[in-house]
Amino acid sequence: MTTIIQGRPVILSRGFKATRRTRPEIRVVVAMFAAIFLGAAEGARALAVSGYGTNCYLSGRTLAESGNPGLLNNNVQLLSGNCGSNQVTSTGHVDVPVQTNNGPNLYSFTQNATASATAKASMGSLGVSASSQADSTPKAYIYLTTANTGASADNLYRADAAASATSAWYDLITVGGTPGANGYVVLKFTIDLHGSTSVFPTDGASASIASRFFIDDRWRYNGQILGLNAPGTASDTIGFRPGQQIQLYGDLMANANALGGQKYINACSGFLCYTVPVGYFPSSSAIADAANTAGFYIDVVTPGGSYFAQSGQSYLTGVPVPAAVWLFGSGLLGLIGVARRKVRGT
Repeated sequence: MTTIIQGRPVILSRGFKATRRTRPEIRVVVAMFAAIFLGAAEGARALAVSGYGTNCYLSGRTLAESGNPGLLNNNVQLLSGNCGSNQVTSTGHVDVPVQTNNGPNLYSFTQNATASATAKASMGSLGVSASSQADSTPKAYIYLTTANTGASADNLYRADAAASATSAWYDLITVGGTPGANGYVVLKFTIDLHGSTSVFPTDGASASIASRFFIDDRWRYNGQILGLNAPGTASDTIGFRPGQQIQLYGDLMANANALGGQKYINACSGFLCYTVPVGYFPSSSAIADAANTAGFYIDVVTPGGSYFAQSGQSYLTGVPVPAAVWLFGSGLLGLIGVARRKVRGT
């Protein structure tokens, strides 16, 4: 059997290319690799769906340290399996005792973290966004001791925010119509991803958007065929026999992470490991916006070929109406108006 594949889809590093298989044991191996590269949860969602529908998943975490550095007494998490919007916020407050020329005093450090996520889903169209903001101020207090010499109290406390949103759709299509000379109906699969990311500062925050397209025809293909990790378009053409059923799955993901305060990295010397401060960020923010949107399309390349979706949805690429048609339509409306005036005059 000949596999018809044209084009060069962009494949995410965390995904894998759909593989031709003719034996059941090969399919098991493919499923095992899916769990490894996609992660158990994402692989299960992508490859275990049936029928048609949509789903969303929002997650977020905010952390604001207070008390002793590293004491996590203000940690809030967001977990939601519904489409929509949600937000979580944490605030940490630290009073630092210092000796001033007026006697003992307390100076305050404040940490704030906010994470928000939004997801929407319809058949063949997805939108997500995630944003995070973290602040830890001030960096240090300068004060005078009783000896009138300058000293400082450093802010060692941190704020951390992370948000992610995933939306997905799935459907089952049946290939029909008249095949080409080679016995296949060729379909063109496309992802069209719109969105943007922004972070500040670049080494204190991170943001990403990504979209994937999976198919399972219970025969040759079982896995990801297309993927994008930046705005753009990716396409691939594949041939199927008339009567074949193909399970479709598409998803869209956004992630945003922000850190405020002292940044640490792990360092080791022999068997001794410790943390090393590598920078201070009074404030950082991250936005991953793909709310408008990721579109998933399936066009029939073979003349006389067709497919039918179980959901009744059409995934054909929208064809713009030529300018000449609009001119013809406006002229026709003008003639109808003139004819009506003549009838009223008589």
